[in-house]
Amino acid sequence: MRSIFIVALLLVVVTIGCGHKPVTTLGIKQAITAEDVERVVREKIAELMAVDAATISMDRPLSDPPLKADALDCVELVMELEERFEIVIPDASIERYTGADIKLFAKITPNQLALIVRAELKAQRPKQTR
Repeated sequence: MRSIFIVALLLVVVTIGCGHKPVTTLGIKQAITAEDVERVVREKIAELMAVDAATISMDRPLSDPPLKADALDCVELVMELEERFEIVIPDASIERYTGADIKLFAKITPNQLALIVRAELKAQRPKQTR
């Protein structure tokens, strides 16, 4: 039953989330560093999972203790990161690390999420005119 709920939620997120492409203002006046992205990823994980940010290992899957995140937690995390950075993270970007199996979504690491965010920031940054 939970699997059906997760799949249904993902379909809603993909349908609604892919209908718009927000205007990105990040990077125009200030550059976002890799450290900034990692800090925000760590903060969002700590906020959503109610853990101390210092206890989060950037190299361990989100499903491992102390986080014990499931696929739904990861979907919520990705949505929070999209909102915070004003980007769209395509499913294909996540699937490069997890495959198409939704059950493996929680096996992604915070470092991998930070890499995805940085790649999408770079790809979706508006062209600067001179």
